Amino acid sequence: MNRIKFTFVVGILFATVFVFSCGDEISAEESATNSTDDKCGGSQLEPSQFCYAETVIGKCGGKAYNPLDSFCYASIEVRARCGGARYETTHFCNGDRIYEKCNGAPYDPLTSFCDTTGTTNVLSSYNYKKCGDSTYNVAVSFCGKDNKVYDLCDKLDYDIEKEFCYYYNDGREVLAKKCNGATYDPSESFCDENGDVTKICGTNGKYDSSVKFCYNNSLYSKCRGKEYDTEKLFCYNDSLYLQCGNNPYRPLVEFCRGGTIVNYKFCPENSTSTTYDDALAFCRNGEVYSKCNFAEFDPSADFCHENKLYAQCGGKGIKECIDGKYDSSADSVESGQIGCYNPFREGCFEGQLYPLCIAEGAIGVCVYETNLRCKQAGGSGISHIVSPLLGMKCVDPDYKDSSEYSGTDKGKIVGKIILPDIEYKTIQIGEQIWMAENLKRGTAEIFSWGEACSTCHNDKDSSMSYAKRQGLCPSGWHIPSSEDLDELINYAGGSAVAGNSLKSIDDDVWSGKGLDSYGFNAKPVEFEASIVDPISSLNGSAAPWWTSTSYQSSGGGNNGNMAKFWYVNSSDGELAALFYHKNLFKFSVRCLFDGRR
Repeated sequence: MNRIKFTFVVGILFATVFVFSCGDEISAEESATNSTDDKCGGSQLEPSQFCYAETVIGKCGGKAYNPLDSFCYASIEVRARCGGARYETTHFCNGDRIYEKCNGAPYDPLTSFCDTTGTTNVLSSYNYKKCGDSTYNVAVSFCGKDNKVYDLCDKLDYDIEKEFCYYYNDGREVLAKKCNGATYDPSESFCDENGDVTKICGTNGKYDSSVKFCYNNSLYSKCRGKEYDTEKLFCYNDSLYLQCGNNPYRPLVEFCRGGTIVNYKFCPENSTSTTYDDALAFCRNGEVYSKCNFAEFDPSADFCHENKLYAQCGGKGIKECIDGKYDSSADSVESGQIGCYNPFREGCFEGQLYPLCIAEGAIGVCVYETNLRCKQAGGSGISHIVSPLLGMKCVDPDYKDSSEYSGTDKGKIVGKIILPDIEYKTIQIGEQIWMAENLKRGTAEIFSWGEACSTCHNDKDSSMSYAKRQGLCPSGWHIPSSEDLDELINYAGGSAVAGNSLKSIDDDVWSGKGLDSYGFNAKPVEFEASIVDPISSLNGSAAPWWTSTSYQSSGGGNNGNMAKFWYVNSSDGELAALFYHKNLFKFSVRCLFDGRR
């Protein structure tokens, strides 16, 4: 049995507009009769129109009507809706449901049915069956697996878990399979091989969505299994390319230049081995080279870096870098040479490559008493012109990579260590390599001596053993001892001025601006104390760090709880050291590299 699918969308829309526009409900005739002007919702009314809920509607046979419960048939006859839906003269309404007439005549579907010959037959008791607690008419309904009554679909029963009935507005009923449990409109969609509801593609109908896709009602093959914007891209040999002036091209022999398709040049000429764009590259001795600032050059004598031309140094250029890329970790300065020539990091002197460094007033390779080395601030003489230890490098004035090193790093010897969960910057001060930041444990940067130096308890004042105590420092690093601290103080110019060489240059941090000569970047901290003590005056105005040196007097007493710490103060440039209660204060820790890299 056919049934008209209907919705309440139109009715609800009209009802909503009507209620909020008009207040109390009146008939269409009253609305048209009571209208005191020829306007409706701001629009001009024609004689063949009437106003309903501020909406202009055409009259039906010259009459106004209520569109909520009526509709205009063939523009001349006002008919009552059936359950809110319209229907043709070939159908009739019974109990808010639409049925197809039997040989042009209506009938009572509760007591009769229309057979295949178009003859109305009276139902008998055998046409009714029980379904759970309900009785249903087998001519129009069926009993589902869940013991609930459902309407037949095109006179057929079906599996409600796997199938569904779709009702078209023209009265047709179609039985379709559900798509992963979902229903859909079979006139515009289908269930593809993946069990997904997929739109029918224009006149192409159904398609295999695993290899095809629909774009603007046209069917295209996927590119490496993916859909793409066919107005901007095209697929060639299963790879996507941008169109050139809205046109595809052959990427193996053509390329796009300024929206125009251009043929590649071949190197060597008249071959098909290597292609290039002659606006950006050139062919020399059977090899393709990128032009330098759009100009050709002699690759046997010169090389191009950052679009600038440089003479090679002893036959080395940027092209000779490891695996074709500059690898700073592969540098070796043991013989005074670097693996390849990067003019931002090395300089050429007498056909040899050396690290760039800074001497005051000089740029490039620094020469001092025939040694090519980096000059460090904080002292004078040959002892302050040092070579970067293995893994460290000088940051020259023209260094470009601001994401790795800042402007304050220029002239300093820097490096880094990478751990599984954290990365630390490092700096070289003389022959020592220090962390450039405080040791962290999670997000905290302050530690008690016992936590930081859990393996440091064997130092005695009588022997003052300066064994390297790792504590919480990474493998290969240790907490500095008194001996390590003395070396730092002496190199930085003595205890009276060494602190100023370690302080950050940030004016907002220190009351007196520091020099930060080496990149140590010392900043004051708020440390924790378990007692009120004169040392608390340093809190927030000094940067203190523990050493690994504990103090144990031969007579015992409170001295057994003492350990050495060192600090720089905000009020002067001194670097000082004291023994203090190791269990009552929480100071920062800086780690020192065990040996020479």
